[in-house]
Amino acid sequence: MSSIASAQIDGQVFFYPPNTPRIIPGEGILIEPSSTNLVLESQGAFSNATYWTNTGAGLTVTDNTVASPDSSNTASTLAWATGSTATLSQSITLGATDVYVDSIWLKGAVGGEIVNLIVYDSTGTVQISSTPLTLTSSWARYDNIAWNGTSAHAVLFELSNGASAQTVYCWGAQREAHFTIPSSYIPTTTTTATRSVEYISPPSYMVNPAIGSISFDAKLLTLPGGNTISLFFFNSPNGLEAFWDGNTTVSVWSYGVGNIGTMSGLTADLAWHHYGFSWIQNGTNATISSYFDRVLKTTQTTATTLTSGTIQIGVSGNGTGFGAAANSMFGYIKNVKISTDLLAGL
Repeated sequence: MSSIASAQIDGQVFFYPPNTPRIIPGEGILIEPSSTNLVLESQGAFSNATYWTNTGAGLTVTDNTVASPDSSNTASTLAWATGSTATLSQSITLGATDVYVDSIWLKGAVGGEIVNLIVYDSTGTVQISSTPLTLTSSWARYDNIAWNGTSAHAVLFELSNGASAQTVYCWGAQREAHFTIPSSYIPTTTTTATRSVEYISPPSYMVNPAIGSISFDAKLLTLPGGNTISLFFFNSPNGLEAFWDGNTTVSVWSYGVGNIGTMSGLTADLAWHHYGFSWIQNGTNATISSYFDRVLKTTQTTATTLTSGTIQIGVSGNGTGFGAAANSMFGYIKNVKISTDLLAGL
């Protein structure tokens, strides 16, 4: 499932061992694409001048002073003196033509404190975005779009004082590419850290290439837009793949043939939907049927021979999603059913 994985449940952050499903109460299993936290020393080391720059006078940074959202004592205290305009920042070079999102957990000592989450270019003079935040005395995760430019550039991740003398607490700084909302937190030290692409893979003995079916409920956390979002992959030489192909269609492919069916007239949204797929081999032909919210959308007989393999839910072939891990699913999965026969009620 994952190499570095966390989840926030009822306001608390939990970390999970590798290959452990993150079951979120009231939702399902959380599935995320691969992502890298580009912020260095993302917790418990905001006073480390090698990575974080404290500019100006009147800002005192003290690490490991307060219980953090994961219940460890790794949150840092930022105390601004009256009249201080000091900032705390880290410069991170971003690639061209991609979107980046910043996120960080903050809380105030008493509530009502104001902090600005600001993005400047590397000169510190051109402001790309600014988000003023009014804090409460409870931990909350805040985010801000960091960059959606046209060239590679060094861009600051910066916290600045938004009021007079105040004390705030911070933890879990993160900047990541490809997303407009933050994915789950990936802690770092002196180097970046990456969460591997995630998917659900039932045991191979559950998959019958001659006849079978799969169904599951999925809720997306991001929309496809002009991209694809993978739903499932039957991993065999002539396997099957289904993916959102933009915001109105789900395409079904066979590696031996190409596109063998399109579920059109759909609307991608952030709600739960039920997906079903079935296959039956007849000589050198296979009949593939696809269902959306239990309504049959396509049935196609094509000249392909399905062979033994595994099923991966939430990701495309070889774990990359048509060549880009960002095309893997970002959302929740539940109610997975696999049959070596044709399931009723797909």
